[in-house]
Amino acid sequence: MFLPLVILLVVTPLIEISVLIRVGRAIGTPQTILILIATGLLGAWLARRQGSSVWSQIQTDLAHGRMPASRLVDAMLIFIAGILLVTPGLLTDAVGFSLLFPPARRWIKRKAADYFRARLVIQHSDGQHDGDFIDVEVGEFVEDARSRLP
Repeated sequence: MFLPLVILLVVTPLIEISVLIRVGRAIGTPQTILILIATGLLGAWLARRQGSSVWSQIQTDLAHGRMPASRLVDAMLIFIAGILLVTPGLLTDAVGFSLLFPPARRWIKRKAADYFRARLVIQHSDGQHDGDFIDVEVGEFVEDARSRLP
């Protein structure tokens, strides 16, 4: 856990500074600053637009009784994209813009699902158990649960 934090908080900013210096030398400091401002503004606008779209899709799913799990992950990835896009730096902007593209988000969701699926441990009980457990009874899904309320 320590190494990813070091990479995130130390190595990434150092790489960003190095890239910004090289770009500034190649095209000039004012142009580099304008690029950073433009990508930040464009990225914030795109993230807000896509976030609003995903939010309305989440509300539609909930209104129809569907679990919006995939859309919630999309919303989280768009939020991360927004953070990366308003952070000064060209590499973070590139990653942020890539998170705004639905195909990239689908790829990330697929990889994350594979990662967690590989680490999922399913244990079957043979009636003997040690420690805490949750006993679950499976029943029929009722469309209108309010009609059953007293």
